[in-house]
Amino acid sequence: MKEFKKPKTERLHQPSFGFDSTVVLGLSSLMITMVVVFISSLTALPKPPTGLVASEVTATSVKLAWNMVIEDPVESYILQYKQKHPLGTKYDEVTDITGTDYTIHGLGAYTVYEFRVLAVNNIGRGTPSNPLDVSTGEMR
Repeated sequence: MKEFKKPKTERLHQPSFGFDSTVVLGLSSLMITMVVVFISSLTALPKPPTGLVASEVTATSVKLAWNMVIEDPVESYILQYKQKHPLGTKYDEVTDITGTDYTIHGLGAYTVYEFRVLAVNNIGRGTPSNPLDVSTGEMR
């Protein structure tokens, strides 16, 4: 085993651990820089999309569009929808929507639905948009 020799130093009465202080400070700076970069790369949950609107409403489908969340990097959107009545109905979801519009099919005719959209980023799901109520048309 190689014998470790204490480096010569001109400082008196200071403990030495056998490390050059510039190397230790350099490593400390590197570690602090790495931590700061890691922390600054974390983001918060995305803000809710805005401007949710409906168009092309039929008896069984609705086209929905919303404004992109600009402040936060967004991976995808989730469209949540449910029948407005009876109260207490749970939301169904369409996930992994990559654009800012979506046409949902298979709805019931002459029914009021509540729609909302959530943005998703690397942290998770954001807060939902304000809900939008849409009445589907009658069957022809």
